[in-house]
Amino acid sequence: MLLVKQIAPRYPAAPIIYDVKCSNNLARLITAEGATAVLHRSGHSFMKQKMQETQAPLGGECAAHIFIKDRWFGFDDGLYAAARVVEILSQLDHSSSEEFASFASSCSTPEIVLPVAEETKFELMQRIIDGADFPGAELVLLDGLRVEFVDGWGLIRASNTSAALLLRFEADTLPRLQAIQASFKALIHSADKTLEPVF
Repeated sequence: MLLVKQIAPRYPAAPIIYDVKCSNNLARLITAEGATAVLHRSGHSFMKQKMQETQAPLGGECAAHIFIKDRWFGFDDGLYAAARVVEILSQLDHSSSEEFASFASSCSTPEIVLPVAEETKFELMQRIIDGADFPGAELVLLDGLRVEFVDGWGLIRASNTSAALLLRFEADTLPRLQAIQASFKALIHSADKTLEPVF
């Protein structure tokens, strides 16, 4: 969000890429800064491909791969991203804690890992998608299932690198977050009654 605030205004209407695990607050900030928020699949190679395809000046994953093509080459480099963050913070006329506190935040979970058999995880994920029934919500099938409600979202996707399904949730309030989690728990249980997610 800090990098968006600095880089987006230099590229009006340009795409800025973020992955399905990222907060809706990030998308709102991208739009508010005059750029175009582009949701994409999680995974280093997928993000790199989308950055190249769209010529986006900035992209980032919740997992902390930050891709910069502003005064840089358009790929992720942790040291370069850190240097850009330090540069921005050094130019503020207030503390870094005040700056970070100014960004919108919501109730959210870290990534939740649900171990499943590697050989069946994609079939299970498809059963979950097929059973999804969330009236009034938008279903995003870009990478697993992300369900967008007016006041939050839930995500479940097959891990690219391990025998697991990965989940993340965000909502405006804690009760709403818990309600979204409960609906996903019921969906998972309907797809496989042996699974008892703990969240």
